[in-house]
Amino acid sequence: MNSAKSFLSKIILLVQKLGRLDGPDQEAVVEVAKQPNLDSAKIIVVFCSASAIDLAILSAQLHSPLPTIFYFLALAILFAFTCVFISIFIHSSSPEIAQVLHQCGVFFGVTAVFISITIPFPVWFRYTTCFIYYCPGL
Repeated sequence: MNSAKSFLSKIILLVQKLGRLDGPDQEAVVEVAKQPNLDSAKIIVVFCSASAIDLAILSAQLHSPLPTIFYFLALAILFAFTCVFISIFIHSSSPEIAQVLHQCGVFFGVTAVFISITIPFPVWFRYTTCFIYYCPGL
């Protein structure tokens, strides 16, 4: 667990150092830093990294195939991580697409949280959670 914490702290330091670059890329980095949802991007990146490490450790400990729900969780984490990182790096060239990708990353991150919360519970609780998850969209 200490290695996961040190890995996450290194990722957070790397994201924070993006604002301290000198040279021709400084303007692009400053533009990304002005992005209003950069804090939520950091939260999503840390959540995705921690979850990916936990899934890898779990699969190594079990030595057997994981249930299908874990594959959906891993897919949601992958999409969230990818969308957020791409939105950070293309924000200076096309802010509209970056905003859409960021919102998709938030959506997949929230989906991953809902999936991870419901894994250990019975089926009726999963259905109740799915209903709560889909209600705001109605």
